[in-house]
Amino acid sequence: VLQYLYLDNNGLDGSIPPEMGNLPRLQYLSLRDNGLDSTIPTEIGNLSTLYSLVCDNNGFDGAIPSEVGLLSNIQTLTLSTNHLNSTIPSEVGSLYQLLELDLSTTNLIGTIPSELGLLSNIQTLRLSTNHLIGTIPSE
Repeated sequence: VLQYLYLDNNGLDGSIPPEMGNLPRLQYLSLRDNGLDSTIPTEIGNLSTLYSLVCDNNGFDGAIPSEVGLLSNIQTLTLSTNHLNSTIPSEVGSLYQLLELDLSTTNLIGTIPSELGLLSNIQTLRLSTNHLIGTIPSE
């Protein structure tokens, strides 16, 4: 049963197949440094055993799916250097095992959700080079 899938630094384009959400034991998924575009499929939320999702330096657009909040075991979530043009979903605040969150250089808009203050285990939070507004949450 597939647990580790690394497809970094290739010439992959197109989208992440929704069927990728049918990999029940997948723990590490790394697709960095490709030409993937389209939206991140909502089926990504089905990967309940995922510890690390690394999809930086691609061409993803659209919203970060709220289903990322279902990734209860995730420790590393890296979506930097994409074209997401969306807000940070408040559901990210329910990722209590999260150690590293990198959403830098993704054209994020809106405010920083106060729910990020619930990430008690977070060690690294990167939100730089976006279009965020408002105040820094006090939590």
